[in-house]
Amino acid sequence: MSAASGPDHCGGPAAGDGDRRALVEEIHARLGAAFELIRLDELNPGGYEQAAESLPPRTGDLAEATRDELYRKAQKADIPGRSHMNKDQLIEALREQD
Repeated sequence: MSAASGPDHCGGPAAGDGDRRALVEEIHARLGAAFELIRLDELNPGGYEQAAESLPPRTGDLAEATRDELYRKAQKADIPGRSHMNKDQLIEALREQD
C-alpha cells in the first residue's frame, strides 16, 4: 500500500480522509436535493417553482462557490480590482454590492 493512499505510519486514516468524506457527503446532499426537485416537478401539478419552494433554502451560497464562480459574479457586478482578489475578498466585495 502506498503512503499517499493508505493509512499513515501510525495505522490511522490517511491525511485528508475527513475532508474527502465531507466533500462526498456534500455532493450526496446536493444530488439528493436535485433529485427531489425533479421528482417533485414531475409529481406536482404546480411544477418546478412549487417544488423549489418546498425545499429548505441554501445557506452560504457565496461561501460554497469556487473562486472562479465568485470571479464571474464579480465580473457581472463590475467590481473593480476583482482579478487581484482571493476568494474571501471576492465574497466580501460581492456582499457589499448587495
